[in-house]
Amino acid sequence: MKRQRTSVIWILEDNDEDYELLEMALANCEYPVRYVRFTRGTELKQHLHENISRVPDLIYADLRMPGLGGLEILELLKSQERFSSVPRLVFSTSANPKDIAAAYQMGANAYHVKLVETPKMLAKLQQTFSYWLGSVEPLRSNESLLRSDATP
Repeated sequence: MKRQRTSVIWILEDNDEDYELLEMALANCEYPVRYVRFTRGTELKQHLHENISRVPDLIYADLRMPGLGGLEILELLKSQERFSSVPRLVFSTSANPKDIAAAYQMGANAYHVKLVETPKMLAKLQQTFSYWLGSVEPLRSNESLLRSDATP
């Protein structure tokens, strides 16, 4: 399935090398994408409170960051109804089961451990973006999770 409109991705990533891999993966993406990078959780938090004309189609969050990190951002997103249908992907160097459980409890839709080997990490990112942007049907803004007029 080919998307007609450009997908918007918010990226919370403070590491420049990891961000370069993201850029490479998105440059090779078969779907049209536009992405916005936030290097600090506080930047993304401030952006959440602005009058956003369009919520993103996907949010990529690094778990471990100085200051406000991925878990806190997930918690903020979980508390705001307009982001309830936006998939949230966590990428982290941590494979700690407690971190993984916490991310899912805060609303993550997927948790990936960052790989050290660049070619493998790039492949993982490309596969992940291909799945979420090409295989998953998004909920459009004019649709509702609970529609009273929906027929079974």
